[in-house]
Amino acid sequence: MLDWLDRAAVHAAHFPCVDTAEHRERVCAAARGRAVVVPVGAPSDWFYPPVQHASERVRVVFFGSFTPLQGAPVIGEALRLLADDERFAFTIVGRGQDYEETRAVARAANVEWIDWVEPEYLPYLVACHDVCLGIFGTGPKALRVVPNKVFQGAAAGTAIVTSDTPPQRQELGNAAAYVPAGDASALAAELRKLAGDPDRIWELRVAAFGRANERFHPAAVIEALNARLPAPAVVAAVRPISA
Repeated sequence: MLDWLDRAAVHAAHFPCVDTAEHRERVCAAARGRAVVVPVGAPSDWFYPPVQHASERVRVVFFGSFTPLQGAPVIGEALRLLADDERFAFTIVGRGQDYEETRAVARAANVEWIDWVEPEYLPYLVACHDVCLGIFGTGPKALRVVPNKVFQGAAAGTAIVTSDTPPQRQELGNAAAYVPAGDASALAAELRKLAGDPDRIWELRVAAFGRANERFHPAAVIEALNARLPAPAVVAAVRPISA
């Protein structure tokens, strides 16, 4: 029944909206030509130009609902591999299906686990970090999406480290560091590399914010849709201050 409702909704829509080109390819052939890619983007309150911090540690954040798509146990294993590296301070926000496994695997003392942060405070918390982790799952959907946390982390002026998938490279280009999906050792190695190169972290932070400022702001993500509408949708045109 739900599949039928989905198909009926897509057929009825003048312009079915999908979040990536990979998802557009999954739209039925009859409606695919009408489908418009509208990236998830980031709300305006997520935009914080990057600021260099006084902390000597590299502050790394992950926030999520611990669904299999996110590959949180991969992060947990990377935390275990970095448990003795005093250059890092990790913040993990959220709970969900893979939380217990992730925490059990991590076994690291340099991690602050936070069950919940109010939505209005989350952007600032993320912006207080140097690096934001994306997703590392290996399932089919994980390879087709660009997660909200990647858009939001970029808008918050953090360096993005995420899985190397076509849709994420399409959106982020050179404004992120990539590792193979599901590879905890590669994730730990990339974080070690960044910890040894503060200039690279800053370069990625500036690049991520610049990319977000140009492409992930609400006014930007609907440009493709507006080009198809007879009357454009109105979104506040004000963009955040550049770094």
